[in-house]
Amino acid sequence: MSSDLILTAIVSLIVGMAIWNWWIYGRHQVRTRYPPDWDTLRREVYRRASYTCQNCGRDDRVLNAHHIVPLSAGGTNELTNLACLCRHCHKLIHVHMR
Repeated sequence: MSSDLILTAIVSLIVGMAIWNWWIYGRHQVRTRYPPDWDTLRREVYRRASYTCQNCGRDDRVLNAHHIVPLSAGGTNELTNLACLCRHCHKLIHVHMR
């Protein structure tokens, strides 16, 4: 099994868990604001992922910083809770972005 396939499986599992947590705990809660340093955080997420979507592996799409555990489900804005996803993959996760 290649390391890329393993990474994709891990990210898919984490994303699936985040969706489950959101569905059970947070879908009716009000959105939390982004911190003042959000621009710096999201750029670090992109850099850490080598400007590549951590779900599909594409590097030619607009990127988004994704909260693995949603803020509404108790997630944080820490780098350990942020993943780099392309806009397409991010929309697949979040119905409200479609």
